[in-house]
Order: sequence, then structure tokens, then C-alpha cells
Amino acid sequence: INISWNVDFKRWDGNPYIPGFNVSQNPNNYFYLIKYQKLGDNKWYFVQDINGSFPCELGDLPNDNSYRIYNTNYNWNISNLPNDMYWLVVEAHHNIRQNHYSYHMVFINVNK
Repeated sequence: INISWNVDFKRWDGNPYIPGFNVSQNPNNYFYLIKYQKLGDNKWYFVQDINGSFPCELGDLPNDNSYRIYNTNYNWNISNLPNDMYWLVVEAHHNIRQNHYSYHMVFINVNK
């Protein structure tokens, strides 16, 4: 399945970061991680981990940089994923500032 998202640099409440001042960000300073979790499970997995062998937590950075995505779409191979309900999260991480992190989560139904 194709996962795609848009990037918008806003505070969580939509208000400006600093009143009267436009804060802009360079999208090239960010990379993305996509993780999934089966409903009722407490483990997260990277979408590249098609066998669910390497559990992680939200916000975890992998040791392997190949999990990093540098554009705003990803084609997810779900051939080994059982039909079920899942949480899917896209995390945005800053390349330099490790405390600059955000995510968006959706609920999906996989029915092949």
C-alpha cells in the first residue's frame, strides 16, 4: 500500500510559535520513520520489518539508517502482514536537533 503525507510546520494548536514572527523550516532537515502496531499489542515495528522481528518504541531511532525515509511517501509491502486492525504512525525527526520530533497516527484496517 502507498503511504503518503504532507508536511506543515505548525504548533499543535495552529497558533504561531512566536506571535508576530514567521518561523520557517527547511524540509530537507528532516527524515521520517514509519511504524505500525497491531491493535491490542504493545510493540511497534518499522514498516520495513516485514516479519515483525525487531520491536521498537515510538520515538526510537534505529541503529540502521536504512529505516529513514527522506521523502513524503512510502510503498509498504504488506504481504506478510495478517489481516487485522493496526495503528500506523509517521514520525518526523530533525537531522541535527534530536529533540525536534513530531508524529501523526492513524488507525487502519488491513483486509487482503
